[in-house]
Amino acid sequence: MRAGDELTYRAVAAEAGVQERTVYRHFPSKPELEAALWDWIARNLTHVDFSPRNVDELAASIRRSFSGFDQAAPLIQAMLHSAQGLDVRRGQQPARRQMFEAVVDDAVPGLDVNQRLRAAAALQVLYSATAWELLREFYEMSGEEAASVIEFGLRSLLAGIRTTTTTERTPS
Repeated sequence: MRAGDELTYRAVAAEAGVQERTVYRHFPSKPELEAALWDWIARNLTHVDFSPRNVDELAASIRRSFSGFDQAAPLIQAMLHSAQGLDVRRGQQPARRQMFEAVVDDAVPGLDVNQRLRAAAALQVLYSATAWELLREFYEMSGEEAASVIEFGLRSLLAGIRTTTTTERTPS
């Protein structure tokens, strides 16, 4: 897949140095094989970490992830544009959403439910493999450069929300 080839049992067996039947034994169906691959990519190449609870931790996580995306760009792009990759990302969504909501709560405590949701969703749009891909393809940025742009966007967004909510809470 790094070379743009299709994922096959034969290719996996050759890459692993085992017989094809061994791969079938571990992954009886093609969807199981694909799901295992995408899960492995998510854990081992993207360095995705859902533990950040503040913007500094999130910025560090972005740098690690985008660096990993650069190192495995063809696989990450395949994951972005496949049904199996979408399924993996959907499976990660509860933890991802919890992370973004925690970052929003830390940066701008006391937002109402709708504002909190919109802010968390905006953070997720910014910190995504899709944003990395856009900056890579249209702006020819490295993962490090893209991470700097995204960090700027995250911090600006949260500062803007803080300013807006502070203004709204200040009596005239």
